[in-house]
Amino acid sequence: MDQVLLFLIRQSMDDKGFHSWRDYRVKAVRVQSAPASLNVEVPAFNEYFFLVAKTVPATLKIVSDADSLAPSESAVYSQFNYYQLKEFTGQISISASVPIDLEFIRVIPRIKKTTERK
Repeated sequence: MDQVLLFLIRQSMDDKGFHSWRDYRVKAVRVQSAPASLNVEVPAFNEYFFLVAKTVPATLKIVSDADSLAPSESAVYSQFNYYQLKEFTGQISISASVPIDLEFIRVIPRIKKTTERK
């Protein structure tokens, strides 16, 4: 993974209160649609998906609880800079006019165990 992407993801997670790599897991994932489908639903509750694909279809549309990517942005996606890293969470809906094949970095925060004293 590119070090700049990892830095930006770490900075984003730090902003959310996860200050150490031990506070979350990072995993590269590939989201693909079924051959006959042009839509994908990704349940990403309590997780974060960062879009890191080098290219995307010009008609790509992504909508989630945290952010969205409109087709007008998809058409110029290759011109994005890293500081525009797109972050999605919650129910993620992905659609395009061609089959979907995208790369994301999936970040799963670790749930801290708490113990109560009686």
